[in-house]
Amino acid sequence: MAHLQYYAYKNIGVEKREKFSYSQAVRVGDRIECAGQGGWHDDGSFEKKINAQIDLAFANVEKCLKDTGGKGWSQVYRVNSYHVCHELTCRDQVGSSCRACG
Repeated sequence: MAHLQYYAYKNIGVEKREKFSYSQAVRVGDRIECAGQGGWHDDGSFEKKINAQIDLAFANVEKCLKDTGGKGWSQVYRVNSYHVCHELTCRDQVGSSCRACG
């Protein structure tokens, strides 16, 4: 589809696109759809603590949005959050990280 623009931010995003044809985001006009973001650094390494991974995942969403030409969290109207950690601290951290984004 010619009207779709696919994006992969530098380093780990480009690596995943080249290895797996995985795009970090797709843009259709003014709408940006981000793919799943996780708690990874640009070199592909992960934080060891779950709360740090959650914070980093939210930072990666911001990076993804800006890479597509968006303004960041100020334009977000919905977040779907999926995680394997079912502890209350995990849920609380997701809420905290989300609130910190504005």
